[in-house]
Amino acid sequence: MLTMGAAGSVATDWLGDAGWVKDFQSRFTRPVPVDAKAGAPVTVTATIGALDPEARTARIDLKVVFDGSTVLGKAQLVAAFA
Repeated sequence: MLTMGAAGSVATDWLGDAGWVKDFQSRFTRPVPVDAKAGAPVTVTATIGALDPEARTARIDLKVVFDGSTVLGKAQLVAAFA
């Protein structure tokens, strides 16, 4: 759950307002072991997966990688703009 929250914060920081997030879903595909001293460096890449101009929404796809392996599958966040 921490990995999903950290990955989502990348997108919300970019959006500038977490209130725009209407949905955020993910599948947990691998555990992320966290070392007490070194932590667990995770790489998050966000891309715009789809735009819906009528609904004024954007789907943001997140690729989350730890130690060379994807750790969240189909991580998608939907943002709605006023």
